Amino acid sequence: MDSTNDFAKSIIENDNVLVLTDHQASGKGRFNRKWESDKGRNLTFTIVKKFKLEPDSNQLVNFFTSYFLLTGIKSFMLSHIKADAYIQLGIKWPNDILLNSKKISGILIEHNQGKKTFVIGVGVNVNQLKFNPEYSEKTSSLRNFLGERINLNELLIEIIQNFDKYIHLVTKENYDTLYNLWYNSNLLIGNEVIFSENDSSTLKAKFVDLQRDGSIKLQIDKSIKIYTSGDIRILSFTGDNYYI
Repeated sequence: MDSTNDFAKSIIENDNVLVLTDHQASGKGRFNRKWESDKGRNLTFTIVKKFKLEPDSNQLVNFFTSYFLLTGIKSFMLSHIKADAYIQLGIKWPNDILLNSKKISGILIEHNQGKKTFVIGVGVNVNQLKFNPEYSEKTSSLRNFLGERINLNELLIEIIQNFDKYIHLVTKENYDTLYNLWYNSNLLIGNEVIFSENDSSTLKAKFVDLQRDGSIKLQIDKSIKIYTSGDIRILSFTGDNYYI
């Protein structure tokens, strides 16, 4: 399959659909970046889901997706690690999952406003051991950490169970609850970062805070600025409060 998101968009009239493949020939992430994944070693799937949300509440889907994916991976890992293992697991804005400061999962959410449908693409590095040298210093997999081959079906079931567990929060009335869960799972506050609003320029900044609408507050030189989109690379990591 070229891309689970592209296939999902061809059946966008449907609801509550899981599109799953063992290999994407043209998987993609944010900013049209290619998502590379060895065949049969990782989880690559898309969920097609309709949510009755007003445009000013659409950010709830990002909060929800990041959080249910994080908690699914976390609960799976807790059942497979040794008691003395060092784990630092959390969200890197806006929706990457980091394990000990390395990316193990990414999300691409696409939205058809007219049909109130969200196409939620997820990639999790599970059993892949080696990565493109361009990304290998900041990318890893669950197997690299756990040291054992992982059953993809067991991990998928754990993730989907957490999808079911938290989906009731995707309503305007639960905005604050879901935002707080997402906020408290983020790893970047207080860290020195490189920020890029587009691929043509980068800025060194301090990550100051997350906003209720999902935007970020950065300190650049002596100025505080707010951004709604962009890309973050961590320079110095001080996420001591996120061990599990």
